[in-house]
Amino acid sequence: NTLFGKYIRRKPLLLNLLHEAGASGETFTLKEVMHYLGQYIMLKQLYDK
Repeated sequence: NTLFGKYIRRKPLLLNLLHEAGASGETFTLKEVMHYLGQYIMLKQLYDK
């Protein structure tokens, strides 16, 4: 992973996860990464009920 100022460029595995959660592009802010991780968790129901 490489940090470019406020943007983070991710490796393919995480990039695929972010895209599955609705992200587009290849570079994201930390806030965007956290948002799409949350979306992925909700989508896959990876939480206790």
